[in-house]
Amino acid sequence: MVADDWEIDFNTAGLFKADCNDFYPGWEIAARAKELGLPLVFGSDAHATVEVGHAYHLFEKFSQKV
Repeated sequence: MVADDWEIDFNTAGLFKADCNDFYPGWEIAARAKELGLPLVFGSDAHATVEVGHAYHLFEKFSQKV
């Protein structure tokens, strides 16, 4: 049973790191979280105002596919 106050951070910062080139926590875990009813919460790990919302469109696309 999933706790009512749990959520998964869907972080796009990894998309812009050379050694990662993917979001966190990854496709499999994010898809499983959605199956379990855990909401995915967008995060861009912004350290500057220009980074706020970075790659939000990819989060929206992923959320629609899963």
